[in-house]
Amino acid sequence: MLPEKKVWLIISTVIAGLLAGLGLYGFQAVYGSDLFPPGVYIGGASVGGMDRDGAAQALDEWLRSIEPIPVTFICGDFVYRTNLGEIGGRVETQKVVDEVSYSVGEDSPWWNRIWSQRTQQGNRTYPVPITYDRAKVTRVLESLRPQVEIQPENCQVKVNSNGTLNIVKEKEGKKLDIQATLEKLPTSLNTAGFEVPLVCKAVTPEIRAEDFQDVLELASYSTFYDSSNVDRSYNLTTAARALNGAMVPAGQEFSFNRRVGPRELKTGYREALVILGDQFAPGVGGGVCQVVSTLYNACLLAGLEIVERHNHSVAVSYVPVGLDATVNYGSKDFRFHNNTGGPVYLAARAGGGKMTVKIYGQAYFKQRIRLERVIDQTVPFTVTEVPDKGLAPGEKKVKQAGVRGYAVRSFRIFYDEAGNVVRREALGRDVYKPLSQITLVGPALPVSPQPEVTEPEEEDQKPVSPPAGEQAQPNSAEVPSEPSEAAQ
Repeated sequence: MLPEKKVWLIISTVIAGLLAGLGLYGFQAVYGSDLFPPGVYIGGASVGGMDRDGAAQALDEWLRSIEPIPVTFICGDFVYRTNLGEIGGRVETQKVVDEVSYSVGEDSPWWNRIWSQRTQQGNRTYPVPITYDRAKVTRVLESLRPQVEIQPENCQVKVNSNGTLNIVKEKEGKKLDIQATLEKLPTSLNTAGFEVPLVCKAVTPEIRAEDFQDVLELASYSTFYDSSNVDRSYNLTTAARALNGAMVPAGQEFSFNRRVGPRELKTGYREALVILGDQFAPGVGGGVCQVVSTLYNACLLAGLEIVERHNHSVAVSYVPVGLDATVNYGSKDFRFHNNTGGPVYLAARAGGGKMTVKIYGQAYFKQRIRLERVIDQTVPFTVTEVPDKGLAPGEKKVKQAGVRGYAVRSFRIFYDEAGNVVRREALGRDVYKPLSQITLVGPALPVSPQPEVTEPEEEDQKPVSPPAGEQAQPNSAEVPSEPSEAAQ
């Protein structure tokens, strides 16, 4: 028989083992199961003692119970208010629950969770991550551009009466940086709402006042027109006003069509004669080609690089053959590249029968340039007569003057200060077809009848009495009578 002391020792050991086992069972039941420990919150949802599905349901119910979460976008004095749902913000509840579950150590050994529970006394609240529909929030931000952004303004340039330039300083712009703004969106839910700064960056104008510190007139060219032709003159001045003031940054390209725009009745142009096929006919915008031809010659003399230019099909009178330019919106353009190393300013004016284009640029770019032409062929025009019953018989009237055809080569010659040729640039070979002279002809004159030629009639002969003592002789026109017996 065991001593009493040993018996109590055995009994104590068994009891202690049972208690330890029960304790371990309890800890395992609480911390080793798939349930969240007590005191765990996800946002405002209590999920302690719940499994993942229950926690996800509890989180959904809490999210539905709160009001739409306000979101305010701010940029200076501009404020735009909306809510989280409108900008595509959402909570992926199951994903959030899974992440929180991992954070509290559900997937780690139970003894780690016991230690975690000992070191983190009281309730534990985990933030609710937000995800965004980036396409939706981007559309919202794009809609704010007109209210937030400020377009930069280039410096303003005007030509004074003495030919000098008056410069007005440029204005900086502001552009919304959508990517940077997206990065400012909150990543965790806050039921009180959010303020999101709209990230804007400064936009520097392309042309600044300091770019015109050393600018002068590089070239000037003038052509002349009949100011009594009202509609053509109107088109000319309209296009000149549109061209005037154009500024081309260094290294960029100028387009006449882009600057002046379409020549249509709705844009303020009128009908005037244009070349259509083999004749001059009314067309909207007649006269604009004189503006672009004047510009072309000014560009040549300024040393600018010509990118696109088209000659007329028929020679025109306001510039020499080989030095004209024509445009047609949508198909033919006039373009040049600004190769001066600085901005270029165009001054254009039409009035009093004179069209002038002046080009201003960097002083160091001014060059001595002369234009030359070689006419390889001249083709005479033909004369076409067209009947016109409205004219008087025999009258003729020239409806369209004839124009000779040409084949011509043009050159741009560069000289140094001493007058020596530095470079000779071939501009191209142009062919102009002859334009027939059209003459209106009235009806033919009536043919006058020739007078008839008739023999004069003989006067009646009266017998003349013979002198006394003589017998009358018979008329030669009369038939002689038979001889008498005495005569035989």
